[in-house]
Formats: sequence, C-alpha cells, structure tokens
Amino acid sequence: MAIRAILWHRRVVSLPGRGAETTAAPTVRQRDDGGGNMEFRELDKDNWLECAKLWTKEDSYIAPNLYSIAEAQFYPKAVSRAIYEGGRMVGYVLHGGDEDQEDWYIIDRLMIAAPFRRRGLASEAIKAVFALAEAAGRYSIVRSSTEPDNAAMRRTFERNGFATDGEMDGDEIVYSRAL
Repeated sequence: MAIRAILWHRRVVSLPGRGAETTAAPTVRQRDDGGGNMEFRELDKDNWLECAKLWTKEDSYIAPNLYSIAEAQFYPKAVSRAIYEGGRMVGYVLHGGDEDQEDWYIIDRLMIAAPFRRRGLASEAIKAVFALAEAAGRYSIVRSSTEPDNAAMRRTFERNGFATDGEMDGDEIVYSRAL
C-alpha cells in the first residue's frame, strides 16, 4: 500500500476488530499564511458522502475519494480523514503506518478539491501528517508517491523536504523524507 499532513493530541480508542490503539485527534491550527483554521476530521455518516463528491475527473492523478474511503476499511493502520479549512471541507488524506515496513509512515492519498488549490493547503496537510508520524515516535521516514507527470504534486513534495532517488511503485515515483 503506497501512501501520500496542525497540531495533534493523542487519545486511546477501541476500534472494532482492532483492539485499543492510540490515535491522533485533531487540534485546530491557524495556517501560517493567515488563511483559515485547518484540521483533519474523522469521516462519519454525516460527511463521508461530501468527501466522496469532492473528487472530480480533473483529479485523475489520484484514485477517487470513494475508492480510498472504502480501501481504508481493509488496512488496519490506515487513517482516513477529511481536510477542513475554516469549517469547510476542502480535501481528503489517507495516511498511516506502512503495513509491511514498521518504521515507514505513508501518505497514500492527498487530495485538495480544485476550488481550494494553489493556497498552500496540500503543504499544510503534509506538515500535519509529518507531525503525526513524528509524534508517534516509532517511524524513521515518511513516504509517498505520485505520477511522474504530476508536476504540481512533485513540486509540493520537494518544497516540503521530500526527495526521490528514482524508485518507482508501479507507475508512480516514490518520494521520502527522513524524520
């Protein structure tokens, strides 16, 4: 499972079939550029459909949100969240510990809806995911991947300290950043 991040505090929750585990709960963070407050929120019966509908055909570089929401149900370490800014849903992120490599934290999907792009939201989301991985204290690297011709995402990774050595995951180029 390949993966594509505010301040967080930990809480212990019991997930069906997964037992008790520590997860990160969002704390609102004022954006560095003076934009609205940004946070991750759990998907639930009230917001999952809105999140699924954020994806449009112009988001062809990434799997539809609906697919990602469903896929997350089958990976115990996956964390599926809607991204909000100022109380409005603006994107989606799927992240978590790698299923095979214990010291890898993965950003599997990161999607900002078209009307909200070019405002630094993807970078803010990446910073939040990075902070989550760091706070967990058991990961050494954050990894993600994107299509080679997705220049905007490649620039976003690079601006946020990620690099690539040319490794490919299927048709996607892998980026990583040490913790």
